[in-house]
Amino acid sequence: MADTNNTGSINDAYATSQTIDFIDNLKTKLADAKSNLSQKQMKLNNATATKNTLSNQYTSAQAAATLAQSSLEEAEKAQKQIDIISGFFAKRMQITSEMVQTATVTAIKMYEATEFVGKRGLDRIEDILNIVIEYNKKDTNPSTQWTNPFISSVQVASAKGQTALNTSTKATKDAFMTLVSTLQIDSRTKSYYQQCQSYQSMMINLISRLSSEYILLKVKADNINQRLEEVELKLSLLETETQKASFAVAQLQAEFTAAQKGASYTGSAVAAS
Repeated sequence: MADTNNTGSINDAYATSQTIDFIDNLKTKLADAKSNLSQKQMKLNNATATKNTLSNQYTSAQAAATLAQSSLEEAEKAQKQIDIISGFFAKRMQITSEMVQTATVTAIKMYEATEFVGKRGLDRIEDILNIVIEYNKKDTNPSTQWTNPFISSVQVASAKGQTALNTSTKATKDAFMTLVSTLQIDSRTKSYYQQCQSYQSMMINLISRLSSEYILLKVKADNINQRLEEVELKLSLLETETQKASFAVAQLQAEFTAAQKGASYTGSAVAAS
């Protein structure tokens, strides 16, 4: 009996040592699993935070790119309208230039005609009338004097010449007024055309700048979106790994708890025997 009891004591001690080793091993595995889970959760939290940050950045970048694109399209529409207006004034400038040329020629012709009527016409009639009057003052012989009908005809011609001169003078004045008005219209047309050209140059620079801004913002948004997609993929993998790590902890925790209960039960049974 004594030997049997001694053998039983040795076996129980061996079994208890194995149980303790098994539980310690489970404890170590559980600790490692928890540590691994903690690391996975930390990476998952960091990835989630990175995703949220990139998502906000992408939303802002996309909004900025959309606004830049809209501004670029509006600028291009404005440029087309300015081109149309510039073309209109370019055609008008050709017309007003021709009007100025015509009005200039007309005014010069009218001035020359007035000079001809005044200097070569009316002045000569006045000279003739003065010569006749002076001659009659010196020549007292009625038979050799200039007759009254002739003098009267010269006076009538002088009156008609004066009327023609007045009419020509008024016409010349009107012609020069027309020339001035035409010059003003031509000047305004050229000014409007130059303004349109200035606006065209400004719009070309603006469109170039907006186009560059849009391209840069679009590239930035695309880069952020690419990083976001990479983070989302990484996040999906981390979620899967975290779930596996969590399941491993739960499984080891259950095994560890069961082993502790089993060891406690075995220890009580041995003590009772």
